[in-house]
Amino acid sequence: MNYTSLKLSFLLFIFFIQCPAQITKHNLEQKLVDRASDILDAECGVQGDFSGTILITKKDSIVLERSCGEASKRFHIKNEIDTRFNIGSLSEMFITISMMQLYEQKLITFEDKISKYITEDWLPRTISDKITIHHLLSHSSGLGFLVNSDYKDRSRELFFNLEDYIPFVKTDTLNFEPGSSTQYSNVGVILLAVLLEKVSGKKHFEYILEHIFEPLDMQDTNFYDMNMPIENLAIGYYRDEFDEWKNNFYTTILYKGPSGGIFSTVQDLHKFGTALFEHKLISRSSTQKLSTIQIPSNRYTDVQQGYGYGFFVREKGEYKALSYFGFAEQGEGTSSGLFLFPKQEYIICILSNYDKTAIEFAGQLGKMISKTWE
Repeated sequence: MNYTSLKLSFLLFIFFIQCPAQITKHNLEQKLVDRASDILDAECGVQGDFSGTILITKKDSIVLERSCGEASKRFHIKNEIDTRFNIGSLSEMFITISMMQLYEQKLITFEDKISKYITEDWLPRTISDKITIHHLLSHSSGLGFLVNSDYKDRSRELFFNLEDYIPFVKTDTLNFEPGSSTQYSNVGVILLAVLLEKVSGKKHFEYILEHIFEPLDMQDTNFYDMNMPIENLAIGYYRDEFDEWKNNFYTTILYKGPSGGIFSTVQDLHKFGTALFEHKLISRSSTQKLSTIQIPSNRYTDVQQGYGYGFFVREKGEYKALSYFGFAEQGEGTSSGLFLFPKQEYIICILSNYDKTAIEFAGQLGKMISKTWE
């Protein structure tokens, strides 16, 4: 974690510990507004540590909607509530929902071995025969994280098709036996996209556009190409070792990556979250599967947490939170957070064109809700 992130984490921690006892179910909304506003007021200046948009809703009502910072530092274009941000790993949510849809159509089963769908160009059979679709969805496959030195050194312009990832996936090995533990794996997400294309007969991005974005009227969400003059896209920024601002053009996948590459707005992500609450994309039973912890973590004795399908789940009694966080492959210039509280009907969406800060921001606001309801 860099100096910027440490500074914001400290600020958020101070805000969080000042008044936890005063937060109740009755004044939670105002406390969320006060806390978020304090952070934004402190961190949205020219030298501040947050730049982006935030949307908090309760049922159909807006609790807080605000933007700050600049989408372009070169031309001093301000972020607006409808600015499109690179959502990083948040893109993976749509792969998960797509797989649930294929399951409901009886085109796959979660027990299917992935060797049924992928060739040995991707993984040797000694590995793919051990891994099921369930393992990929629940991050319990034992596969790893894509970013390595060879991957970092490649030109971003080389990644325009799934097959372009083969050289970096086929050398992966198992960190543990599938199903015995959990570990986030974007290699697993890439393989889910391969399965999606194999079964649906469409490119993964075509399927997502047709079956998720278009039905929900997510008009500002797409696999936009940063090389093209697309309007209203925020440029990602990070501070280098000399504390100078740089954009992330040369460190971020440009187009159509299954584990990144999507641009969206807080308003469109709110539509997606609401659709999950209302079972518009997948059935109630599939939503239950999605939000059920597969391998519980032992970190807490009284709160269960762990991966469901795609989403990270935390629950205790009537309280349940589904979360997803996103950042760029190397964590530079992109961060995003989405919290869904099905029982309480809260949705928190935070998008930023700085690295890490949206994740920490969303996490702290999510904790306020969790501590109130646990």
